[in-house]
Amino acid sequence: MTTSQHDDKFTILVVADNFDPHFAPITSTIPWGNWKLASVKLLDLALDWISLLNTPDTPNILIISSSLSEEDLAEFRRKWAYDFKSFRAVRFENCSSVGQIMREVESRNKDVATTEYTKNMFVTQSTIRADLAPCGIALCSTEIMLQFADNYDYEIFDQVIHEILVNEDLHSQTVYVEILPESVMAFTASDYGSLLRAQRLLVHRWCYPLTYDRLPTRVFDNRIPLRYHRNHVYVPRNEEPPVNAEGTVLDRENDIAHDVTLLDVTLGKNGCLKEDIVLRNVIAGDNFKVGKGTVIDGVVIGDKVTIGSNCKIRMKTIIGSGL
Repeated sequence: MTTSQHDDKFTILVVADNFDPHFAPITSTIPWGNWKLASVKLLDLALDWISLLNTPDTPNILIISSSLSEEDLAEFRRKWAYDFKSFRAVRFENCSSVGQIMREVESRNKDVATTEYTKNMFVTQSTIRADLAPCGIALCSTEIMLQFADNYDYEIFDQVIHEILVNEDLHSQTVYVEILPESVMAFTASDYGSLLRAQRLLVHRWCYPLTYDRLPTRVFDNRIPLRYHRNHVYVPRNEEPPVNAEGTVLDRENDIAHDVTLLDVTLGKNGCLKEDIVLRNVIAGDNFKVGKGTVIDGVVIGDKVTIGSNCKIRMKTIIGSGL
């Protein structure tokens, strides 16, 4: 997507917030953009993916957030400004939905340039399919913001899409859909279950070249990048991987017993896992401590959580921070 005039106008708008109540146990204490998978913040992953896009021109970036502080936004600007044509990060206070953010953007950009895109790049034939899933990627003209501005009932992007589909002739707008080939990986995380699946795809390198071991050193707090080991295990460059691990990403300084089993696990820093523990399909934050003999399967866990010995925690469990 390119702008036809005014080089300082943004090309890619990133809303660095998540207003879905499904994620409230985590986002109530940690801004969505700052939430880490092991040692990597979600917004850093998003910006690295955008920087890898094969576009004719280097894109412009505008990051909007109501949860990240000015200091947080300045830090992301410092890390990523040189990867894009322009990089702006703005904090909007008291926004509680995507709709409110889009209306605020539109009110501050009355002279936004129109957007050019080629319609023949999309599939235009009408077909009915029951085997497709949305990947969460939309290429929009700047007129999309007017839809939010003119309709205060719209809080999420899907409401705008529904309105265009129902009243296409009235709005003189069209939605074009491109079906990606099976060789292309695209995914969106709409709840904890899909977040766990997306993390597995990332760890097992289905998103290549977006992988943990290819991230720039500057995204890591201690400037120590992750190194790739056999069985899709990633640990800090100066540490050795656990013995029984597969599809696992670890931040620094974790104390893990030799007989712990880790399968598709993402763990923050300063964790402590005692003997005979089994973790499967788990995302956990910093300072995560587990007693011996515990089994955890299909769970998302915040920071500073302690779980006792001989516990069994099953799928679809969410544990917030500080428990």
